[in-house]
Amino acid sequence: MAMESEEGEGLRGRVTEHRDAADMAWKDGGSSCAAFGQFLLDAGSLGPGLTRV
Repeated sequence: MAMESEEGEGLRGRVTEHRDAADMAWKDGGSSCAAFGQFLLDAGSLGPGLTRV
């Protein structure tokens, strides 16, 4: 089976690397966390009538 081969091992390794990178991005101070915080600040500055759909 593919998942038991060297190719499968490589795939699992890459998935783990990407998962770890995503975890780091969402940690406090991470890039995704910071960008989302900035988005919320920007959305809040639009005014009360513009923040709801």
